[in-house]
Amino acid sequence: TLPPVHTAEAIGVHAPTTSLSFVLNEEQQQAVDYGFYGKSFCLIGAAGTGKTTTLKAILQTLLEHHRIPMLEMSTQNLMAETPGVALIAYTRRAVRNIAKQMPEQLKRHCMTFHKLVEYAPEYYEDKNEDGEWTTKMRFAPTFNKRNKLPSNLRLVIVDEASMLSTDHFQQLVDALPEPSQVQFIFLGDLNQLPPVYGIPILGKKLLDLPVIELVRVYRQALESPIISLALSVKNNNFDQFQKDVRDGVFEIEGCDPRVFDPRRLPAGKITLRKPGRGAVTLHTWKKKLDKDDGLMAMQGHFRMMIKEGQYDPDEDLVLCPWNTSFGTDELNK
Repeated sequence: TLPPVHTAEAIGVHAPTTSLSFVLNEEQQQAVDYGFYGKSFCLIGAAGTGKTTTLKAILQTLLEHHRIPMLEMSTQNLMAETPGVALIAYTRRAVRNIAKQMPEQLKRHCMTFHKLVEYAPEYYEDKNEDGEWTTKMRFAPTFNKRNKLPSNLRLVIVDEASMLSTDHFQQLVDALPEPSQVQFIFLGDLNQLPPVYGIPILGKKLLDLPVIELVRVYRQALESPIISLALSVKNNNFDQFQKDVRDGVFEIEGCDPRVFDPRRLPAGKITLRKPGRGAVTLHTWKKKLDKDDGLMAMQGHFRMMIKEGQYDPDEDLVLCPWNTSFGTDELNK
Protein backbone atom coordinates (compact mmCIF):
# COMPACT_ATOMS: atom_id res chain seq x y z
CA THR A 1 0.00 0.00 0.00
CA LEU A 2 1.41 3.38 -0.95
CA PRO A 3 1.77 5.94 1.84
CA PRO A 4 -0.95 8.59 1.96
CA VAL A 5 0.39 11.87 0.61
CA HIS A 6 0.09 15.20 2.47
CA THR A 7 -2.31 13.79 5.09
CA ALA A 8 -1.80 16.10 8.04
CA GLU A 9 -4.45 14.16 9.97
CA ALA A 10 -2.14 11.17 10.12
CA ILE A 11 0.66 13.11 11.78
CA GLY A 12 0.64 12.78 15.53
CA VAL A 13 0.77 8.99 15.37
CA HIS A 14 4.37 7.85 15.65
CA ALA A 15 5.81 5.73 12.89
CA PRO A 16 6.33 2.04 13.77
CA THR A 17 9.60 1.22 15.47
CA THR A 18 12.50 -0.13 13.44
CA SER A 19 15.92 -1.64 14.08
CA LEU A 20 17.65 1.70 14.54
CA SER A 21 20.98 1.53 16.33
CA PHE A 22 20.55 4.99 17.88
CA VAL A 23 17.95 6.95 19.83
CA LEU A 24 16.11 9.79 18.08
CA ASN A 25 15.45 13.09 19.79
CA GLU A 26 11.99 14.68 19.62
CA GLU A 27 12.60 16.66 16.41
CA GLN A 28 14.20 13.69 14.68
CA GLN A 29 11.26 11.46 15.62
CA GLN A 30 8.86 14.02 14.18
CA ALA A 31 10.83 13.97 10.91
CA VAL A 32 10.61 10.16 10.81
CA ASP A 33 6.86 10.39 11.41
CA TYR A 34 6.44 12.90 8.58
CA GLY A 35 8.53 10.73 6.30
CA PHE A 36 6.59 7.57 7.16
CA TYR A 37 3.19 9.15 6.56
CA GLY A 38 4.15 10.69 3.21
CA LYS A 39 4.20 14.34 4.27
CA SER A 40 6.47 16.76 2.43
CA PHE A 41 8.55 18.97 4.73
CA CYS A 42 11.82 20.85 5.24
CA LEU A 43 14.49 19.49 7.56
CA ILE A 44 17.01 22.18 8.51
CA GLY A 45 19.86 22.47 10.97
CA ALA A 46 23.49 23.48 11.33
CA ALA A 47 26.38 21.09 10.81
CA GLY A 48 26.49 18.38 13.46
CA THR A 49 22.79 18.44 14.37
CA GLY A 50 22.07 15.07 12.73
CA LYS A 51 20.32 15.84 9.44
CA THR A 52 21.95 12.92 7.64
CA THR A 53 21.38 10.60 10.59
CA THR A 54 17.70 11.58 10.61
CA LEU A 55 17.44 10.96 6.88
CA LYS A 56 18.94 7.50 7.35
CA ALA A 57 16.30 6.79 10.00
CA ILE A 58 13.51 7.96 7.67
CA LEU A 59 14.69 5.78 4.80
CA GLN A 60 15.34 2.76 7.01
CA THR A 61 11.81 3.02 8.43
CA LEU A 62 10.27 3.34 4.97
CA LEU A 63 12.24 0.41 3.57
CA GLU A 64 11.65 -1.93 6.51
CA HIS A 65 7.90 -1.31 6.32
CA HIS A 66 7.77 -1.42 2.50
CA ARG A 67 6.37 2.10 2.19
CA ILE A 68 8.21 2.89 -1.05
CA PRO A 69 6.94 1.25 -4.26
CA MET A 70 9.39 -0.34 -6.69
CA LEU A 71 10.19 1.38 -9.97
CA GLU A 72 8.51 -0.32 -12.91
CA MET A 73 10.90 1.02 -15.56
CA SER A 74 14.54 2.01 -15.80
CA THR A 75 16.30 5.17 -16.93
CA GLN A 76 20.03 5.69 -17.43
CA ASN A 77 20.41 6.28 -13.69
CA LEU A 78 17.36 4.64 -12.07
CA MET A 79 16.89 0.88 -12.20
CA ALA A 80 13.60 -0.99 -12.38
CA GLU A 81 12.72 -3.15 -9.35
CA THR A 82 14.52 -0.78 -6.98
CA PRO A 83 12.82 1.59 -4.48
CA GLY A 84 11.16 4.62 -6.07
CA VAL A 85 13.25 7.22 -4.27
CA ALA A 86 15.86 9.67 -5.54
CA LEU A 87 18.32 11.60 -3.37
CA ILE A 88 19.55 14.60 -5.32
CA ALA A 89 21.93 17.49 -4.73
CA TYR A 90 23.35 20.23 -6.91
CA THR A 91 27.04 19.32 -6.57
CA ARG A 92 28.82 16.00 -7.01
CA ARG A 93 30.64 16.58 -3.72
CA ALA A 94 27.32 16.71 -1.86
CA VAL A 95 26.16 13.57 -3.68
CA ARG A 96 29.31 11.68 -2.69
CA ASN A 97 28.98 12.76 0.93
CA ILE A 98 25.37 11.64 1.29
CA ALA A 99 25.89 8.41 -0.66
CA LYS A 100 28.49 7.31 1.90
CA GLN A 101 25.81 7.41 4.61
CA MET A 102 23.00 5.66 2.75
CA PRO A 103 22.01 1.96 2.80
CA GLU A 104 23.74 -0.07 0.08
CA GLN A 105 20.52 -0.48 -1.92
CA LEU A 106 20.10 3.32 -2.15
CA LYS A 107 23.66 4.41 -2.99
CA ARG A 108 22.89 4.37 -6.73
CA HIS A 109 19.83 6.52 -6.08
CA CYS A 110 22.09 9.40 -4.97
CA MET A 111 22.83 11.70 -7.90
CA THR A 112 22.95 15.30 -9.02
CA PHE A 113 19.77 17.02 -10.16
CA HIS A 114 21.20 17.16 -13.69
CA LYS A 115 21.81 13.42 -13.68
CA LEU A 116 18.28 12.59 -12.54
CA VAL A 117 16.60 14.57 -15.33
CA GLU A 118 19.44 13.55 -17.70
CA TYR A 119 20.74 16.82 -19.04
CA ALA A 120 22.07 16.29 -22.58
CA PRO A 121 23.09 18.37 -25.62
CA GLU A 122 20.17 19.79 -27.56
CA TYR A 123 20.60 21.32 -31.03
CA TYR A 124 18.38 24.09 -32.32
CA GLU A 125 18.23 26.68 -35.10
CA ASP A 126 18.67 30.37 -34.34
CA LYS A 127 19.48 33.55 -36.25
CA ASN A 128 22.87 35.16 -35.82
CA GLU A 129 23.65 38.88 -35.85
CA ASP A 130 23.58 38.89 -39.68
CA GLY A 131 20.09 37.39 -39.75
CA GLU A 132 21.32 34.00 -40.97
CA TRP A 133 20.02 30.76 -39.51
CA THR A 134 22.67 28.74 -37.70
CA THR A 135 22.70 25.55 -35.65
CA LYS A 136 23.42 26.06 -31.96
CA MET A 137 23.76 23.72 -29.01
CA ARG A 138 22.58 23.96 -25.41
CA PHE A 139 22.13 21.52 -22.54
CA ALA A 140 18.56 20.65 -21.58
CA PRO A 141 16.82 17.97 -19.49
CA THR A 142 15.90 14.80 -21.38
CA PHE A 143 13.03 14.23 -18.95
CA ASN A 144 10.53 17.08 -19.22
CA LYS A 145 6.84 17.82 -19.79
CA ARG A 146 6.76 15.52 -22.84
CA ASN A 147 9.03 12.75 -21.54
CA LYS A 148 8.31 11.78 -17.94
CA LEU A 149 10.35 10.03 -15.26
CA PRO A 150 9.12 6.62 -13.97
CA SER A 151 5.65 6.80 -12.44
CA ASN A 152 6.61 5.03 -9.20
CA LEU A 153 9.20 7.65 -8.26
CA ARG A 154 7.31 8.68 -5.14
CA LEU A 155 9.97 10.22 -2.88
CA VAL A 156 12.50 12.92 -3.83
CA ILE A 157 15.00 14.14 -1.25
CA VAL A 158 16.85 17.37 -2.03
CA ASP A 159 20.08 17.67 -0.05
CA GLU A 160 21.71 21.09 0.41
CA ALA A 161 18.47 22.50 -0.93
CA SER A 162 19.70 26.09 -0.61
CA MET A 163 21.92 25.46 -3.64
CA LEU A 164 19.12 24.27 -5.97
CA SER A 165 17.33 27.09 -7.77
CA THR A 166 13.58 27.41 -8.19
CA ASP A 167 14.05 27.17 -11.99
CA HIS A 168 15.82 23.82 -11.70
CA PHE A 169 13.21 22.56 -9.26
CA GLN A 170 10.47 23.48 -11.73
CA GLN A 171 12.27 21.43 -14.38
CA LEU A 172 12.17 18.48 -11.98
CA VAL A 173 8.46 18.98 -11.28
CA ASP A 174 7.79 19.14 -15.04
CA ALA A 175 9.49 15.75 -15.44
CA LEU A 176 7.37 14.02 -12.79
CA PRO A 177 4.28 12.15 -14.07
CA GLU A 178 2.15 13.12 -11.06
CA PRO A 179 3.92 15.77 -8.93
CA SER A 180 1.05 15.88 -6.44
CA GLN A 181 1.71 12.21 -5.62
CA VAL A 182 5.40 12.76 -4.89
CA GLN A 183 6.70 13.38 -1.38
CA PHE A 184 9.54 15.91 -1.11
CA ILE A 185 12.01 16.29 1.74
CA PHE A 186 14.23 19.38 1.58
CA LEU A 187 17.41 19.22 3.67
CA GLY A 188 19.40 22.35 4.30
CA ASP A 189 21.22 24.77 6.50
CA LEU A 190 20.20 28.42 6.60
CA ASN A 191 23.91 29.29 6.58
CA GLN A 192 24.72 27.34 3.42
CA LEU A 193 25.63 28.81 0.05
CA PRO A 194 22.86 30.08 -2.26
CA PRO A 195 22.52 28.80 -5.85
CA VAL A 196 25.11 29.86 -8.42
CA TYR A 197 22.19 31.35 -10.36
CA GLY A 198 18.60 32.02 -9.39
CA ILE A 199 16.51 31.86 -6.23
CA PRO A 200 17.01 28.97 -3.75
CA ILE A 201 14.14 26.51 -3.63
CA LEU A 202 14.74 26.04 0.12
CA GLY A 203 13.69 29.62 0.86
CA LYS A 204 10.41 29.14 -0.99
CA LYS A 205 9.65 25.76 0.58
CA LEU A 206 10.32 27.11 4.08
CA LEU A 207 7.25 29.27 3.51
CA ASP A 208 5.14 26.56 1.85
CA LEU A 209 5.81 23.43 3.94
CA PRO A 210 6.14 22.36 7.57
CA VAL A 211 9.65 22.97 8.92
CA ILE A 212 11.52 20.77 11.38
CA GLU A 213 14.67 22.39 12.74
CA LEU A 214 17.35 20.32 14.43
CA VAL A 215 19.10 22.46 17.05
CA ARG A 216 21.04 20.02 19.21
CA VAL A 217 24.68 19.80 18.11
CA TYR A 218 26.02 16.38 19.08
CA ARG A 219 29.31 16.11 20.92
CA GLN A 220 30.74 13.63 18.42
CA ALA A 221 30.21 16.23 15.69
CA LEU A 222 31.98 18.86 17.80
CA GLU A 223 34.99 16.55 17.98
CA SER A 224 35.68 17.56 14.39
CA PRO A 225 37.82 20.72 14.44
CA ILE A 226 36.24 21.77 11.14
CA ILE A 227 32.66 21.64 12.42
CA SER A 228 33.58 23.03 15.82
CA LEU A 229 35.39 26.02 14.32
CA ALA A 230 32.61 26.63 11.77
CA LEU A 231 29.97 26.75 14.52
CA SER A 232 32.18 29.08 16.57
CA VAL A 233 32.40 31.45 13.60
CA LYS A 234 28.64 31.23 13.01
CA ASN A 235 27.85 31.99 16.64
CA ASN A 236 30.71 34.51 17.05
CA ASN A 237 31.70 32.70 20.23
CA PHE A 238 35.09 30.98 20.45
CA ASP A 239 35.18 30.29 24.18
CA GLN A 240 34.49 26.55 23.97
CA PHE A 241 36.76 26.12 20.95
CA GLN A 242 39.66 27.80 22.75
CA LYS A 243 39.01 25.68 25.83
CA ASP A 244 39.10 22.49 23.73
CA VAL A 245 42.45 23.55 22.26
CA ARG A 246 43.86 24.36 25.72
CA ASP A 247 42.57 21.06 27.15
CA GLY A 248 44.13 19.04 24.35
CA VAL A 249 40.87 17.94 22.67
CA PHE A 250 42.43 19.18 19.42
CA GLU A 251 46.11 18.81 18.65
CA ILE A 252 47.67 22.11 17.55
CA GLU A 253 50.79 22.89 15.53
CA GLY A 254 52.23 26.34 14.89
CA CYS A 255 50.91 28.08 18.00
CA ASP A 256 51.07 27.74 21.78
CA PRO A 257 47.66 26.31 22.83
CA ARG A 258 47.67 28.53 25.93
CA VAL A 259 47.51 31.74 23.84
CA PHE A 260 45.54 30.43 20.84
CA ASP A 261 42.77 32.83 19.76
CA PRO A 262 41.13 32.40 16.32
CA ARG A 263 40.37 36.14 16.23
CA ARG A 264 44.01 37.18 16.72
CA LEU A 265 46.22 34.62 15.05
CA PRO A 266 49.99 34.97 14.71
CA ALA A 267 51.38 35.09 11.16
CA GLY A 268 52.12 31.72 9.62
CA LYS A 269 50.46 28.29 9.47
CA ILE A 270 48.40 26.76 12.27
CA THR A 271 46.94 23.24 12.06
CA LEU A 272 44.30 21.82 14.39
CA ARG A 273 43.44 18.14 14.21
CA LYS A 274 41.85 15.26 16.02
CA PRO A 275 42.79 11.75 14.82
CA GLY A 276 39.89 10.21 12.97
CA ARG A 277 37.91 13.47 13.03
CA GLY A 278 39.77 15.53 10.44
CA ALA A 279 41.98 18.60 10.50
CA VAL A 280 41.78 22.28 9.63
CA THR A 281 44.75 24.46 8.67
CA LEU A 282 44.74 28.24 8.99
CA HIS A 283 47.17 30.36 6.97
CA THR A 284 47.56 33.97 8.06
CA TRP A 285 49.47 36.84 6.43
CA LYS A 286 52.06 38.88 8.26
CA LYS A 287 50.18 42.11 7.61
CA LYS A 288 47.05 43.44 5.92
CA LEU A 289 47.45 43.53 2.14
CA ASP A 290 45.64 45.50 -0.55
CA LYS A 291 43.76 43.56 -3.23
CA ASP A 292 46.61 43.47 -5.78
CA ASP A 293 49.26 42.34 -3.29
CA GLY A 294 46.77 39.87 -1.80
CA LEU A 295 46.14 38.41 -5.23
CA MET A 296 49.88 37.97 -5.84
CA ALA A 297 50.26 36.33 -2.42
CA MET A 298 47.44 33.88 -3.15
CA GLN A 299 48.95 33.10 -6.55
CA GLY A 300 52.21 32.08 -4.89
CA HIS A 301 50.35 30.24 -2.14
CA PHE A 302 48.34 28.12 -4.60
CA ARG A 303 51.45 27.29 -6.62
CA MET A 304 53.10 26.07 -3.43
CA MET A 305 50.04 24.01 -2.42
CA ILE A 306 49.76 22.39 -5.87
CA LYS A 307 53.49 21.61 -5.95
CA GLU A 308 53.35 20.01 -2.50
CA GLY A 309 50.18 18.06 -3.25
CA GLN A 310 48.07 20.00 -0.74
CA TYR A 311 45.51 21.17 -3.31
CA ASP A 312 43.57 18.88 -5.65
CA PRO A 313 41.19 20.70 -8.04
CA ASP A 314 39.00 17.57 -8.26
CA GLU A 315 38.54 17.32 -4.51
CA ASP A 316 39.13 20.77 -2.98
CA LEU A 317 36.92 23.86 -3.11
CA VAL A 318 37.84 27.51 -2.78
CA LEU A 319 35.18 29.71 -1.19
CA CYS A 320 35.50 33.39 -2.02
CA PRO A 321 32.88 36.13 -1.46
CA TRP A 322 33.78 38.19 -4.55
CA ASN A 323 33.94 37.70 -8.32
CA THR A 324 36.09 40.60 -9.49
CA SER A 325 39.21 42.23 -7.99
CA PHE A 326 40.53 39.82 -5.34
CA GLY A 327 37.92 37.26 -6.33
CA THR A 328 37.02 34.15 -8.30
CA ASP A 329 37.67 35.63 -11.75
CA GLU A 330 41.27 36.60 -11.00
CA LEU A 331 41.99 33.57 -8.83
CA ASN A 332 40.80 31.26 -11.63
CA LYS A 333 43.14 33.02 -14.07
